Amino acid sequence: MTEPAKQAPAKTTRTNWGKGENLKKMTAAVEGWDNNSEQKREAEGDIKRYAALVEIPLDTFKKYVCADKSKRRKLGASAGKLSLVDEQTAQTIVDTVRFPAKLVDMVRKRPDILRWSQSERTLIIEDRTRLSKSTAGMKGSSFRRQLGRYGFYKHDWRTGVPGIVFANCDPRVVTIDDLAGLVRAAKPQKMQEAIRAQLRRVRENDELRKLQDENDELRDENDKLRARLEAAQVALLGFDESEDMPQSGPLGL
Repeated sequence: MTEPAKQAPAKTTRTNWGKGENLKKMTAAVEGWDNNSEQKREAEGDIKRYAALVEIPLDTFKKYVCADKSKRRKLGASAGKLSLVDEQTAQTIVDTVRFPAKLVDMVRKRPDILRWSQSERTLIIEDRTRLSKSTAGMKGSSFRRQLGRYGFYKHDWRTGVPGIVFANCDPRVVTIDDLAGLVRAAKPQKMQEAIRAQLRRVRENDELRKLQDENDELRDENDKLRARLEAAQVALLGFDESEDMPQSGPLGL
């Protein structure tokens, strides 16, 4: 005799209190609770009895009528898990994700404010005041902080370059198009360490370049001194040491 097949347990569906008739029902219940309605008086202010009267699950209703109104679930919010961040933080996250695209757009359209030098691989802020206005009110410090999170470091110790200069620690960032592919550092500490290491290398390279330039200048100066010495010898002795000595007479005269 075969056993009857077991039926799978029915799936429970979650009620969406964020739209339609359920939203109207929840809104009326919350208003009734806040305004001490007849049903709340009937429940004698007991939230468990009130939730039963308005036919809303107690645990769900509690989230909408928390004593601290700043912690209440917003009426009309979709069903599901609560957001881990508030709206302002969420917008900041979105802005952060879009930052490389905004950077590219500004570099292309407003090089008079923000310019990319491909030869030097540097980003140059030409006008800090207009930059703040062009970034929807983002302060200069916030903009520089964003740059730091995408691998940029301040690079304006070099003289003769107007504006505030930033370089990127990723050697693959060369063209404007490469800016669009910038990735925000998952671990800021590691990014800072990478930036410091790159900064040390750049400074060492600058020092080496400076020493090489000084060496070239000394070599040129040495060549000039040698030429002057040879000219002085010709004037004093009447001949160039590089030429053969003049023939003397039989008495050495």
